[in-house]
Amino acid sequence: MASFRFFCAWLPWWVTGVCGSFLLPQAYIWPWIGVFFVLLILFVCSGWLWCRCVAALCAGVIFGLWRTDTVLQQQWPITDKAQLQIVTIQVKDIPQQDTQRSRFVAQVNLPDGRQQQWLITDYSRQEWPVGSRWEIKAKVRPVIGENNMIGFNREAWALSNSIGAIANVVKGQRKALTAASDWKIKLAQWRMWCSARWHNQEQKYPQGVALLKALAVGEQSALPASAWQIFRPLGLNHLVSISGLHVGMLAMLAGWVCSKFLQYMPVRIHQPWIYTRSTAVITAIVYSALAGFAVPTQVC
Repeated sequence: MASFRFFCAWLPWWVTGVCGSFLLPQAYIWPWIGVFFVLLILFVCSGWLWCRCVAALCAGVIFGLWRTDTVLQQQWPITDKAQLQIVTIQVKDIPQQDTQRSRFVAQVNLPDGRQQQWLITDYSRQEWPVGSRWEIKAKVRPVIGENNMIGFNREAWALSNSIGAIANVVKGQRKALTAASDWKIKLAQWRMWCSARWHNQEQKYPQGVALLKALAVGEQSALPASAWQIFRPLGLNHLVSISGLHVGMLAMLAGWVCSKFLQYMPVRIHQPWIYTRSTAVITAIVYSALAGFAVPTQVC
């Protein structure tokens, strides 16, 4: 209990420091580390409570600066022209396809040993199975967006999604490698399997299947441009993106169905709330996994 109270006492100061680190004009971390240790020594020697609070604030600033610097180090350096690179990639998510291109997120191994995550576009629309590994030749450029207060902030989007660069595959320049497998790849392959099963019905129900893919596995590229033109004036485009609202609604529905099922059981169930809440939590986890654990699903 004492440790929990201590945690609750310094956590708001730490969160304030993390948020405040993004407002600093310069990202110098070493002065903050020095101040943190000075305050820590003062707190140990004198027991002043304000030193503990300010030390927690400095710890938040240090964490925010360190995390920001780590993410920025993973970005492709700013250059005027696209650079040709031969790299090894592993497809991490379901490719988004339209009439002109295929686009997907891939884990990239650079020749110097570093790893980055790129958004790769293939205008020849080749097949890129989830989990497959390739050696490709690509034109790489940094993520640069226009400074528009009311427009789409491409650089902020790239940082939030850990996208280090944008690349275009040079036509015909790819070589298949042995595929690797881990739980993330298996999860993405499961999502792609679900999408492929619905694809068989796309000829009969093109709009319905596209909407189902968007709401079930987060494959928004399945929706045609005409559908988005209908959603935007009505203010419904954000409802197509799976978020915590969708996860919460489905979890509540699963919990309610479970409670009704328990009411009609032939035997009496002790503490039914355990089963209903467990069902809701499991449903939320499964649905979030089906959506690829996208950032909006994590705010449920």
